[in-house]
Amino acid sequence: MERTGNNKDKREKGIKASPKPGIALIGNMKVGKTALFSVLSTGDISNIRLPGNMTQIPIAPAKGVTADLFDTPGVFSIFSVNEDERASRNILLPHIIEHDIKGIILVADAKNIKRSLALVLQYAEYGLPMVLAVNMIDEAPHCGVEIDYQKLSDILGIDVRPVIANQGIGVAKLSASLAKMKARQAATVRQRAMALATGSVCLAGLLFVLISGGIAVYSEYTDGGVEPAAVVKSITTSTRGP
Repeated sequence: MERTGNNKDKREKGIKASPKPGIALIGNMKVGKTALFSVLSTGDISNIRLPGNMTQIPIAPAKGVTADLFDTPGVFSIFSVNEDERASRNILLPHIIEHDIKGIILVADAKNIKRSLALVLQYAEYGLPMVLAVNMIDEAPHCGVEIDYQKLSDILGIDVRPVIANQGIGVAKLSASLAKMKARQAATVRQRAMALATGSVCLAGLLFVLISGGIAVYSEYTDGGVEPAAVVKSITTSTRGP
């Protein structure tokens, strides 16, 4: 079943359509996004296409919350220009589809968490409530990676939920987080990062720290050259010996 992403039929009949709430699953390729979509949704799946885009996006009602889930194509970056990745970006814009996207589930691979943090920073600029679902947590220790989920949540100011999507582990807590996604929780990652410091941490500085695994935000990454009082430590540690 396929639906177009607009209200053309209703407009032709003179009926004003009420936007339906939607939640978009966003993530890099091969992070288990579709597996998570399957366990979070009822399974009544159809497809939509955005205007001017041939990419089909699966959609299904969410379990436990009044909203539809969108399984968007995997992305490398918000700045990508291919059709699939443009669909993942543009679906969040208002008036593009008949849904009002109320929030984002950003799906990360626990083994490559730093790669996903770049997307967190980029998609935070939409100002939408966000939950970070860190998938495949059972595989991370085998790669020598441990993640301090509470510290990561404190830094980003959003819920961080560890899950194993293909086993359903952690899905109930993730689903409960969706019910709490409110507009008042839509503080951006940038704002939360600034709150950690006496100086004003610029986005590039935070990106440097999170992606490089650096242990501090130095004065050259702040506005006005003021060194932050708070030290932002790496949220990942190695379980391997030297």
